[in-house]
Amino acid sequence: MKQLLSIVLPGALLLAGAGAQAGDHGDRVERHGDRIERKLDTRGDRVDARLDRRGDRHDRRWNRRY
Repeated sequence: MKQLLSIVLPGALLLAGAGAQAGDHGDRVERHGDRIERKLDTRGDRVDARLDRRGDRHDRRWNRRY
């Protein structure tokens, strides 16, 4: 039993650490009141995207929802 734990536990910890970092691709999330602004790195340029009250992603540069 002890050998099984010594194999399973480090693997589970590695998976938990990888899961925590999977969504973090250098994006910076800022909260401003009721909306969330997320600075996205796409194609090398910085895109200002935010989640508006309806939860839609909104690109402020082109006034476009996507």
